[in-house]
Amino acid sequence: MAMITTKVLKIIELLRSKTESNQAIWNKSSGIAGFQLITQNGSISIDNFYDEHENEEFISFKIFNDNGEVIESFYVGSVTDKEEYNIMFDFYSTIRRKYLKVDETLDSFFNELSKDGVVGKEIKNSEIDDLTF
Repeated sequence: MAMITTKVLKIIELLRSKTESNQAIWNKSSGIAGFQLITQNGSISIDNFYDEHENEEFISFKIFNDNGEVIESFYVGSVTDKEEYNIMFDFYSTIRRKYLKVDETLDSFFNELSKDGVVGKEIKNSEIDDLTF
């Protein structure tokens, strides 16, 4: 259970704005579905995970100083902290979509499918093992 401070909420809003306008460089983090932003003053990490024991989805958020020490840390649950979870999940989704270039990829599919002609390419049997599904 977490209480997100006003200062951290302001940082999240500024980061969301920078992320949406492609002015924040996010990297994959060590978490399964995590992302990290590194600045001159430290770093920020966010991760989305499901806890089978709690039967709940969580978002974890950490701010590190320039020495790598955690200075702010919290996690919010989809059931226990519904309102804060929704804020953080929306933020996480924005980061994920930008990192994975979801809109650009969907636009490319739309443009390709809108043109006349055949779409897709044939793969060789040797390439089947390399497919990511």
